[in-house]
Amino acid sequence: MPLPAEKSTETQSAASPSTIPWLLLGWCATLLIITYLPILARMVDQWNNDDDMGHGFFVPLVAIYVVWQIRESLLAIVPQPS
Repeated sequence: MPLPAEKSTETQSAASPSTIPWLLLGWCATLLIITYLPILARMVDQWNNDDDMGHGFFVPLVAIYVVWQIRESLLAIVPQPS
């Protein structure tokens, strides 16, 4: 029969349910970046060389700012099946 101290170390070594979605999200994000890397490189090259597209560098920053501003309402959304 395992001692209570041994039992607690076993449960701590297993991945907690809250870390699994972050690992999956990180893995999917890595795969997306690798998949679209050639396209992203061409976009950055066009943003750098075309005067009409120079604002492209600011688009991700503005998008991040907008998401940050509405983060509380996004976190309050309860997932529901369709």
